[in-house]
Amino acid sequence: MDQLLTIRVFVEVAREGSFTRAADRLALSRSMITRHIAALESRLKTRLINRDTRKLSLTEAGESYFERTRNIVGQLSEAETFVTSFASVPSGRLRVVAPVVFGQRNLGPVLHAYRQQYPDVLLDLTLSDAGRDLIAQGYDVGILPDSEIRGVTWVTRPLVSTPVVACASPAYIAWHGLPRNPRDLVDHACVHSGGGAERVFHGPEGEVRVTLQSALLANDFEVLRQAALAGMGVGLLPAALVRQDLKQGALVALLTNYGLRPRELHIVYASKSFLPLKIRTFVDHLVAHFMLPETVQLV
Repeated sequence: MDQLLTIRVFVEVAREGSFTRAADRLALSRSMITRHIAALESRLKTRLINRDTRKLSLTEAGESYFERTRNIVGQLSEAETFVTSFASVPSGRLRVVAPVVFGQRNLGPVLHAYRQQYPDVLLDLTLSDAGRDLIAQGYDVGILPDSEIRGVTWVTRPLVSTPVVACASPAYIAWHGLPRNPRDLVDHACVHSGGGAERVFHGPEGEVRVTLQSALLANDFEVLRQAALAGMGVGLLPAALVRQDLKQGALVALLTNYGLRPRELHIVYASKSFLPLKIRTFVDHLVAHFMLPETVQLV
């Protein structure tokens, strides 16, 4: 028998002074109440309740046991009520990890809108471009690039996607020349986010594989952008990140007839079973926000 339920049955019987009323309170049959009390007395090897045809009373041992267990049952009920509230009202601390540039440029308004709707949730955001083990680090939700979610057992949902462009500063192009085919990059210094030196371009002649000559590898796209602006090399950067630089002429788009695999971000969380409402509502909020056509998707 469920030991906690048995103790709860005893406490209810002692409070009500009646097997029948306790059965009604707990939505159990009277025979089940009797079985629980008999099992408890058998396990403790002590009579707890005196029974006769007219009334019920506690023995001395029963009084002592009741005094020590009624507070435990009360605290258990409070704990269950508190935990159950997490499934009905989003509340508590929500730990989120996201890429630095994406977070800096996008998440402020998103978090503000979520908090307005769910004021009982404390948002705890970490910005990092380093790989994260969600469970080990204690995060509830991660926004991670596709390179970090391969082979993981977490639940994932696509969030945003942005093209990756090859670009360089006018000064770099004036000094080193303009690459006209992806194969020309073997003669150029490149600044990029790592993940191997090989890149696959798709263009008029189909797939073109190139092994880059790397000048700088970094896990922070803002650092890579600054390096490209300074003329350090050809940058392979998210289009949304350098949109203004391209518009203003600080960077020049290269190889425009060729495309690279888009950079994608995914929402990641640890489990689908008994998902806390704060996580479910936050994930839905993110997806709804970034589906809006006017949303600027910076990766």
